[in-house]
Amino acid sequence: MTPRFYTCRFPRCKRPNDRDVGFCDTCNRCLCFRHLLPPFHRCEQEDMEDETWQAGIDAEIGRLRARINDAAVREYASRLNGGRQCSVEHGDIMGCANYHVRIRFEDGSGSWLLRIPRVTRIYAVPAPMIDYLVASEYATLKFLENTAVPAPRAFGYGTRCSGTDHGISVSFLLIEELPGKPWELGGIPADEKTKDQKAKIWDGLADIFAELARHPLPKAGSLCVSSSRIQVGPMASDRWLAYLVYRFLEEKAAQLAQEEEAEGRRGEFFVKHVDDHGGHILVDDGLSITGIIDWQMARVVPRCEAFGPSLVSVDIDALSTGRLGLGVDDAGLTRALRKKGRDELARRMEDHNERTRRVFWGLALEPSWERALPLANAIPRAFGVHQDWEEWRDAALREWRADRRLRKLARNRLPARRYLHRRSKEEAYSKIVRS
Repeated sequence: MTPRFYTCRFPRCKRPNDRDVGFCDTCNRCLCFRHLLPPFHRCEQEDMEDETWQAGIDAEIGRLRARINDAAVREYASRLNGGRQCSVEHGDIMGCANYHVRIRFEDGSGSWLLRIPRVTRIYAVPAPMIDYLVASEYATLKFLENTAVPAPRAFGYGTRCSGTDHGISVSFLLIEELPGKPWELGGIPADEKTKDQKAKIWDGLADIFAELARHPLPKAGSLCVSSSRIQVGPMASDRWLAYLVYRFLEEKAAQLAQEEEAEGRRGEFFVKHVDDHGGHILVDDGLSITGIIDWQMARVVPRCEAFGPSLVSVDIDALSTGRLGLGVDDAGLTRALRKKGRDELARRMEDHNERTRRVFWGLALEPSWERALPLANAIPRAFGVHQDWEEWRDAALREWRADRRLRKLARNRLPARRYLHRRSKEEAYSKIVRS
């Protein structure tokens, strides 16, 4: 199994690091939730000034560029493209998780991109997991080449841990550079000025969804390369309050799967772009879609998740403040699907309590429970549980009182340790709730 987390860098700690928020930009350490906080970790936690942040980014990219063997890049790209000579251009083509190097061929043929994970700063995950993501994105793009989805062609990849980096000295993916620019209206509800522009995007996305629906896969997971074939591989697999929400989501995800089976859809899974916030869509000046990029964490999921409400049509303000229901852009994409004759996919979008979107979004990465509470409140309501947060929390504590992990998290978090050792579990948990 590919490890998904670093081990905490605090002396003698064996816990996994806290993903995303568990990396300190000041001391460059990955830390678990406990050791990320004082008194164990004393780096300043205030937001950095823009200049300081940019200086850190520049230093990170400088270190990454110093590792790249440009001569090996040119040799490998030339070999994959029929011996055509090429040059390497380092520039500012960079996303949150990847740095890109442009490769230009001297005969004027289309340019390529060397896509390199920014492992030194953005990803607080181990190198084997980074390599898994690179290989999986390559497999996903090769799968999409046999469809009409406008994704970049993948020409090759290399991973450091396996020793297959072709002398380039970093893990990488070599892909086609597509024309177009990122669409910038994702997450902002349509208004009179933008509704026609968005209608054109929804029309193009409806075609892409319909195409993905024509290519079911036999199981969930992520795509990988095995013996020169593309197949679905295994899933790479305040805290106690978050754990209660996790337990609820775990049960409701199973409920959604059972609903799929009841519809006779058992055994059908589809490729899903999980970072579909809008910037993954490339468009030309006329807003025609020229490509879908950034497939790094794509996975194979049930139909309800693949084609239900997602981030591309979300009202981000409603999502983050816990307001349930479909927005104007959800309705726009639904209409586009119906115009294409894809009523079944349109029905997936008409998940009026946006259950699949809430399961996917969860508690996001909110830094405090105060900011996560609106999200936590929305999740039970999406599944028809109409209780306020405290009522639901108390009922959940009673229902899952035997859960050993919950007991451990609650004991460590609350000043009620002695209550957990009482003979009556009901009494113990009622004491925890009141504290």
